Amino acid sequence: GGGPALETLNRWTLDVGVRRGINVHAGAQIGDLLRQVGLNDVAVREASLPVGRQGGRLGQGAAANLFAFYESLRPLVTAEGVATPQEYDRLLQGARSELDGAACVAPYYLALGQRLW
Repeated sequence: GGGPALETLNRWTLDVGVRRGINVHAGAQIGDLLRQVGLNDVAVREASLPVGRQGGRLGQGAAANLFAFYESLRPLVTAEGVATPQEYDRLLQGARSELDGAACVAPYYLALGQRLW
């Protein structure tokens, strides 16, 4: 969820991830990955994590984490020519504003498994 600025930031970071050979969907595949490395009794849970002020303390923490992630990707996105530094900063500010006024959620994946020795 979110708005156009947040969706554009997501698209830019996904584009750069694909260019760099990064599996940007690994979270959703965590259970399968654990099984592939030989873990047994793998249990997978997916939850909707609130993101933004309307999500209370948890949502505010998730938003801080999200924007730290976006800030860390700024040099990579701009170096790849996906956006200029000015475009990136403008979209980042817009995304912050969008999250201030919206109830957003993001998927959160948890997987547990057991290794038998």
